[in-house]
Amino acid sequence: MRKLTLPAGDSYQLYAVVLPEDADCNVVWISEKLEIATVDQTGLVTAAKKEGKVNIIAIANGMTAVCEVTVETVTVEPETLNITIGETSSTPLTATITPYNDPYEEAVWWSEDESIAIVDGATGEVTGLSAGVVRIYATEGESAYCTVTVKSDVDIAIAPKTLNLAPDEIYNKLEVTITPPDGIDAAYTFSSANSAIATVDEFGVVTAMSDGTTKIYAATAGGAIRFLHGHGRCLYTGYGHYRRHPRNRSRGCSAYPNRHGRTC
Repeated sequence: MRKLTLPAGDSYQLYAVVLPEDADCNVVWISEKLEIATVDQTGLVTAAKKEGKVNIIAIANGMTAVCEVTVETVTVEPETLNITIGETSSTPLTATITPYNDPYEEAVWWSEDESIAIVDGATGEVTGLSAGVVRIYATEGESAYCTVTVKSDVDIAIAPKTLNLAPDEIYNKLEVTITPPDGIDAAYTFSSANSAIATVDEFGVVTAMSDGTTKIYAATAGGAIRFLHGHGRCLYTGYGHYRRHPRNRSRGCSAYPNRHGRTC
């Protein structure tokens, strides 16, 4: 009897060898416990979400061959994790495998995006590299994972909160406050969502180009963002949401900021 171990939800292709090779017969595949694993008539075995053991049987000309399939379920703790850029989690991820089986004596940790966070394959410790959300998986499949959110270690504020400009007028300059000032992600950059309406240079000097609506962003390299939001000739600050100016009801435009930082 051959044996096979599958994580819940995974599939594996079995093959039946009939001798002699020129024998005229069909192979019929059967699963003894459909709630644990199914098999189609090509021999493709698919593990269900329930752990346990099941015999997958191939029948040809009255003869049988059996493969014992063990289905394992994996759970990961914690299910979610929040860390900052450069931080390594104080508590490592842990995986519980049911039923316990030698081929999965230890979890096979891997990150779906190593530009955001990496995981130590031996210890389950997670380190944040850049702002974003990523899944850390506990097996070679994708049956169990922890959702990791990596945030910037700083907050960023922009002033003034309200700025009125006429076309061709220059404002010198926007003020940015980084908290804490010595954070690992303290570099920031300015950008304009629509430079045809207003431009901003690397020092925060804003130049109004024409009537219209735009946003001026100040963003850290790791993803903390504040912006000035413009309606007609009025620019005002916001954070992640839309507000209206009482004298102008037109909706603002949006764009993603340039995140190549500079040192303040």
